[in-house]
Formats: sequence, structure tokens, C-alpha cells
Amino acid sequence: MQRTKRTRPIPFGLATAFLVFAVANSQSIQEQTRTARSPEPVPNPLLTVRERLKTIVSLNCHVGLVGYGLSYSELTVFSDGQVQKVNWSVPPCSDPVLASEWKAPVGSKARRFMLPQGALKQLQSFLDRPEVKDLRDFLNTGSGVGDYDIEIHRASGVQRVPVFSLMPSHYSLMQDPTLLRVICRAKEIGGDERPPWCADLNPSQPVPAR
Repeated sequence: MQRTKRTRPIPFGLATAFLVFAVANSQSIQEQTRTARSPEPVPNPLLTVRERLKTIVSLNCHVGLVGYGLSYSELTVFSDGQVQKVNWSVPPCSDPVLASEWKAPVGSKARRFMLPQGALKQLQSFLDRPEVKDLRDFLNTGSGVGDYDIEIHRASGVQRVPVFSLMPSHYSLMQDPTLLRVICRAKEIGGDERPPWCADLNPSQPVPAR
């Protein structure tokens, strides 16, 4: 007569623990799958304005090094109203390559805040004006108040406006101050002190026809 092998029942406590582990593991897999399938949308940048100003001058630099310090800032407004502001500096006697880069050093602290929806809509309306869409580079060989690098993100692509040695009193900017209005609007959003040449500029005022 053949004997039937008896299977020992799993203790109740062990079976319960196994069931809890299986359920938890299943939930974890579902959460990972859900996260992989539906990542949080990343807002697109709307406007980026970078600024470079000369600061301290040093007379003790070796030949080939930059003889002055530089102060940088980068303000980015995103399509959902988020704003990021980063400031950094380059000391005197630095390598010219380091002094010419617009990219913030690794580890730079950023200030983040939200732009009110009303202010965001006003900015979008301002950037969509024909005179803003027509902005091109401003390259000045004389002394100016600073350098700027402007990016306006549009459906057709990125509108780049490089500015070297900005001179607010330049005759072309006196006739059409649109470029100054973009820079001053960025300073206003970032909470920066507005320079004197921003005082008489009203972004809501239309520019005379050329």
C-alpha cells in the first residue's frame, strides 16, 4: 500500500506576513509603474535674461588674466509663472574663459518664487508685441553699463538677443527703447534696484511706428 505524503500547513503568522509582503510589493510595483508612465510635466521657460556687470578693478593681475571682477545674474520666468533667479561673481585676475561664460557655477544658490497670474499674463502680452519680436542684437564698441544675453522662447523657436556694452543713451535706443524695456521688466520681476535709465520707461506705452 502506497503512503500518501502529508503536507504540513503553513503557520498562520507566517502566512499572514507573506500576504502583507506580497500586497506591499505589488503596491510598490504599481507606484513605480505609475511614476514611470506619467512623470510630472516640466514647465517651459518663457523668458531668460542674463546680466554681466564689471565690479572691482585690480592692478596686480598677471598678464593674460582679466583685470576686473564681474557680477552675473540670470533670471528665468517659466510658462507656469515660476521664477528662478541666480547670482554669482567672478573675482579679478581670473582666466578669460571663466570670465566669458554665462553659465552659473555648480552649487550656485537659486532663489525661486511664483509670479502672480496677472503679472504673468502682462509679461506674455508684452513679449508678444511686434516690436519685441523684432528685437535683434545690440553690439556697442563704446563704454556701456553692462552686457546682456536675452532668450525669449516662442512656438517658432528661441529668439536670442545678445547685448554687448549696453548704452541706454544710444540714439537707436532713444528712438526705440524696447530693448531697455525688456531688461527693466526683468529687473522689476527679480526685485533688483532699477537703474536711472529705467525710470522713464513704461512697458505698457506703445513704441512709435518706425
